[in-house]
Amino acid sequence: MAIILNSADIKSRLSYVKCIDLMRSAMLVTSKRETELPMRWAMPLPDGIMGMMPGALTKQGQHGIKVINILPANSGTERSSHIGALLYFDSKTGELLSMLDAGEVTAIRTACASALATDLLANKEVETLAIVGAGEQAYTHFKAMTCVRDFKEVRIAARNVDKALAFIETLMNDADTNTEGINFQHTTSVQEAISGADIVCTVTSASTPVLKGEWIEPGMHVNVAGSSTKEKKEIDTEAVLKGRIYIDYLPST
Repeated sequence: MAIILNSADIKSRLSYVKCIDLMRSAMLVTSKRETELPMRWAMPLPDGIMGMMPGALTKQGQHGIKVINILPANSGTERSSHIGALLYFDSKTGELLSMLDAGEVTAIRTACASALATDLLANKEVETLAIVGAGEQAYTHFKAMTCVRDFKEVRIAARNVDKALAFIETLMNDADTNTEGINFQHTTSVQEAISGADIVCTVTSASTPVLKGEWIEPGMHVNVAGSSTKEKKEIDTEAVLKGRIYIDYLPST
């Protein structure tokens, strides 16, 4: 019988530390060409897209597909902007092994991929984390970043001050989140938030750049996580050209 896990099941089973280790393994098998990763495909919806993302672990004889609806209008509501299912199969028999809530997997996995990149590439001695955005990915990125680095200050940049304050309050009141010793700041200015920061995470749905290359400082590590389609653009061209760029999968990039 297939394993079926809903959002609460995944939250209780998939820790951020465990997921970061899984991302490390996934990136390694991909770089060793032990996976099949066809290009993702998207179907337009009236208010978003439905994305289909297949993949296979060839040596393990298992494959799967994530089918997810990306609906930006859900942001700020009780519904996630990413809703769907992840199906996992035995490649030999075709048997369905599991069906998972794709929204919860996406929320945690995206942040943990950023955390793995941070762990591998960023300076070890850091003090300040800047997060541009105050939604679901801001929350998961904070959780993941604090698994790989210790911060004295965390700055939240958001267009809406009330949303930024509510986000910080959520972090402070989360029993599973360690905020001890962290000084939280909020601002509506991205430039102010990233000035002097060691780690920057952009996690917005912006279609025009919110982070400019002229603001980026030497040694700064930037995780650009919010843009996944050609219509979205969180950082400007100067920011792209200014640093070294590391990606997870060249063909899709």
